[in-house]
Amino acid sequence: MAVSERALELLVGAALPTGAQFGRENFAGDPLVQRFCEWAKEMLKVEVNIFVSWSCPPDVSILTSSGVNILIRSERFDTLLVEYLHLKDAASPRNPLTDLVLPPATLRWMAEFLLGYRWPQAALYTAIRAHELRIDPRPPNPFRDEALASVDEVQRVALQCFCLGHELGHLLPSQYDAPSLDTKVDGLSLSRHISRDIEEGGAAPVAEQMMAQARSSIDALNLLREIDADLIALELVAVFVANTLGVPAKEALQVALTAYEAQSFLYATKHTCALLRRYAGRDDRAEFTREDWIAGLQVSVRARCVLRRAGFLLSRWRAGDEKQTAATIDAMFLESIEFRNDLATVAQGETEHLLNTLPALNAQEGRPFFDSLIETARSDSEVRLDLFYMLIAMGFPGGTDPIGWLEHLFEMQQAGS
Repeated sequence: MAVSERALELLVGAALPTGAQFGRENFAGDPLVQRFCEWAKEMLKVEVNIFVSWSCPPDVSILTSSGVNILIRSERFDTLLVEYLHLKDAASPRNPLTDLVLPPATLRWMAEFLLGYRWPQAALYTAIRAHELRIDPRPPNPFRDEALASVDEVQRVALQCFCLGHELGHLLPSQYDAPSLDTKVDGLSLSRHISRDIEEGGAAPVAEQMMAQARSSIDALNLLREIDADLIALELVAVFVANTLGVPAKEALQVALTAYEAQSFLYATKHTCALLRRYAGRDDRAEFTREDWIAGLQVSVRARCVLRRAGFLLSRWRAGDEKQTAATIDAMFLESIEFRNDLATVAQGETEHLLNTLPALNAQEGRPFFDSLIETARSDSEVRLDLFYMLIAMGFPGGTDPIGWLEHLFEMQQAGS
């Protein structure tokens, strides 16, 4: 049944927060991304309406309603992925300033997600803290075209296409009749992946209790659906990059895995911000810790499944007698393990700080907390410039006054409470 354009717009508008803007995606400036989408839809035999969004949380999502599929693509998410790669390069083990580079970058991403969630006091506090900790006086480049052009074409295509391939993968029906944590993916059960994660994390003495917690908390079907979408995206992106840009299988898988790594961290950060919105200023620290651990555990399981599949794919695609096995894939991913561990440690530390500092969403102390922050921003031109660039990067109009917008959001929040 055909759905009118107006009905599609109503569905998209309902899925986005107040103040968000959107329109039909025409892939202006992204011909390869458009080719990927058309090719992937044909390969998966799915139909989908694609919209682009701005002035909203950096995200890519899929909607299925009334027999119609809608993919909503935030342009800002593309450039956040690019920023992740630049941070990875800047925070190399050889850089003595790595410990100073990671916190402000992580906080700035968190500030955008918090602003996207329409929690202005948290976003403002986090943005000011990022500014105070930043050692580079220049704010990140807010202009999308320039940011995308700073990455080579092969990696850029993988970055932009992986999250799209993942969402398209969600349109395929589930293949699991009785999903559980004992369900196997490529011959290894989810529970085995979880056990390894617990063991490698040094929690072997309490492994049995942690496994019981995982079994009671994880929605196995949802996790398997996410894994399937990851694996579909991995193969789609690697094949498309290899065939379209003429690169070897190993390089195609490398850039696909790098895109997955960046996407995983940013989505984990977004989820952490959602948890902060729910638990900041409350006494449910144990519940926050449990939910955060369960979320991180699922990210780890998904990554293990993706690496295992990448090894199988590389073995299948190897050229002639070239020896390329799962060990080759492990070596690719292990190259950045120090960076990922350092970044995760920083993110956890900053999350703890925010959890201890931010008042609850609608707490009475929210107004004096916000008023103090907004006065700081109003009196500091560099903070205002930072906030302005953040809004521009998210797609807000160039004439947006960051102080006025944040005050508007806060008043809306207070009126809604």
